[in-house]
Amino acid sequence: MELPKQKKIYSGLETKFTDLKSLTTELKEKNLTGLLKISFDACEGIIFFDEGSIIDGYEIFKDEMPVKDRKGRNTVERSLVEKGSIDVYELPKKILQIFIMTLREKPTQKLHTMYTDFRKLLIFLEQRNLHGTLQITTSKGRGYVLLDSGRPVDVFFCNTSGSEALSELLEIVDHESVEIDIFSREGRMS
Repeated sequence: MELPKQKKIYSGLETKFTDLKSLTTELKEKNLTGLLKISFDACEGIIFFDEGSIIDGYEIFKDEMPVKDRKGRNTVERSLVEKGSIDVYELPKKILQIFIMTLREKPTQKLHTMYTDFRKLLIFLEQRNLHGTLQITTSKGRGYVLLDSGRPVDVFFCNTSGSEALSELLEIVDHESVEIDIFSREGRMS
């Protein structure tokens, strides 16, 4: 699963050489707002931090729907017995909140570019002042556009982010039919 990756703190730490409990303690002491991702053979474990507190965790098996992992407990246990690679990213609080909302909720609407103009959809969502995420499923993988008051605040797709990722998504929707899942709420995020 693609994840927001604003500022990389650690990359490629191996679970066989890294004490995850010590690492999470360090991240708590640093008041991290962001995420810790461990890539295992069978799944990815994601632990979310808000100002140093672990607030949520998910396991994602082979690009399926995320499975709730209470504060990352299963991920921590799995790291003791399975090899994996750890990455840690710092994120702005707003982007963290929007992305967690996406994982917690079901899409409010599903669209297809065969029937929907993606550029007009972006304009419509800005006019409606919507807050949430667009999950775009393409032949290359999934991309995400995180919206605050209808405006993109982060975009990530195939290891690219920001305007580069948005440009790549716009290019793809011009040449192939894609599915768009909308996870949204009206108004601003607190």
